[in-house]
Amino acid sequence: MRNESTSVELDSAWILTSTFVIFLMQSGFALLESGSCTAKNHVNLMMKNVLDVIIGSIMYWSIGYGLQFGNSKWSNPFCGVGDFFLHKTNYKLFMHFVFQLSFASTANTIVSGAVAERCNFYAYCLFCSIFCLIYCIPSGWMWRENGFLNALGAIDYCGATSVHFVGGIASLVAAYKLKPRLNRYANGWRTPAPKPENAVNSISGLMFLWWGFFVFNSGSSYGITNGSWEIAARAFIVTLIASVFGGFTSFIYSQFTVNYVEVSLVINGILSACVSVCGCAGFIETYDAVYIGVGGSLITSLLPKILDRFEIDDPIGAIAVHAGGGLWGTLVVGLSASFDDNVVKHFKYNEHQRGLFKSGNFNQFGLQVLAAAVICVWTAITVWIVLSVINLFLKLRMSTEEETVGGDMWVHGIIANEYLNQLKNCEVMLDEEKIAQRLRNVCCQMSIENYTKAIANLKRYNIDEIEMENNPPKSRV
Repeated sequence: MRNESTSVELDSAWILTSTFVIFLMQSGFALLESGSCTAKNHVNLMMKNVLDVIIGSIMYWSIGYGLQFGNSKWSNPFCGVGDFFLHKTNYKLFMHFVFQLSFASTANTIVSGAVAERCNFYAYCLFCSIFCLIYCIPSGWMWRENGFLNALGAIDYCGATSVHFVGGIASLVAAYKLKPRLNRYANGWRTPAPKPENAVNSISGLMFLWWGFFVFNSGSSYGITNGSWEIAARAFIVTLIASVFGGFTSFIYSQFTVNYVEVSLVINGILSACVSVCGCAGFIETYDAVYIGVGGSLITSLLPKILDRFEIDDPIGAIAVHAGGGLWGTLVVGLSASFDDNVVKHFKYNEHQRGLFKSGNFNQFGLQVLAAAVICVWTAITVWIVLSVINLFLKLRMSTEEETVGGDMWVHGIIANEYLNQLKNCEVMLDEEKIAQRLRNVCCQMSIENYTKAIANLKRYNIDEIEMENNPPKSRV
């Protein structure tokens, strides 16, 4: 009895610690997104990541978890039913809930990067709440005991399909529907993508995400006792090997294609490699991680060129990393999956689910293709419908004025003076009165030290400077 109790305590400590580290990956997403975009939207992008967690958690607690894992008599192969508004005191259930919430939050925030710098903040928040539920259905197909893809034998160890591929397809649909940023393809599809405006933030974000992926993948062993630590250890080293080979591939690719070390290429090469092993990190050989990491990196390096041909604007590479890497990660399960007795004991896999390279038959590869196809169709259709409906009541796209001035000022009242100065040479037709009114509202709340700088910018919009100088903001203590 004592040994059983100790096992539960150790496993619980492992799971809860893993959950905490996975939540820290939100910091990485926020830094990566803000660093990859213009300074006028840094705060706006970070606040979207904050709202991802706030809104996503509310929706997941109230409805999402029940749709994903509910196991009442009404639960069926399509969706779970039960455990809505989770309230019963069941500590194992609480632990499972918070662990799965960290995955749901990851799926939610993927879309934020793909629609950066032109998506209406409030429309995004509304979409975020609904997308949490969209995510829960296919992830339940793969992970719930009676989920129909799980019952067929499709495998997703820790989210290549259920988290990353779902988030990546949603990003593709959203980016296509929102259209590109202003002037992104001013000279056609060959127009170079803007460079990260704060590469230090981007690289810092990579570090958070990279180290987080080690725990994202190894934590999915869901324990460290009774042999689970072996699965965790394998997942850790597989993720490490895949990521370093992915990063090295992107480094070499950038040298041959642009003749310098392209920051965004290396970042996304590492992240795509991490995504690519999510489907099978706990039960493949270390040498399999090499080709999986290299493949994920190459997909992420080449896919943006295809997106550019169709003028699909993806500011941080979310589509390439998560849709491309997630699809690759889904398929490689059908190539390299192999199970020892320990894996079979914990995950109930069988010999018929071994990959093509290990068994010589296409059965599992076919199941993985089916899973990817079904989940792609579900996600694309539902996201398109939801975005279309939202757009009827709340415009998805920022106004031209907001996009030009930046979400930091428009939504959060934080003025990026250097961007306001650039408006003098702006080639886009703007409603100057609309901008002036917004600036006037912001300046009324401004601290005294920023007031003088703002006055200089307001002259451009013919705002009554004398009136404002007679009513300056009060100094904030």
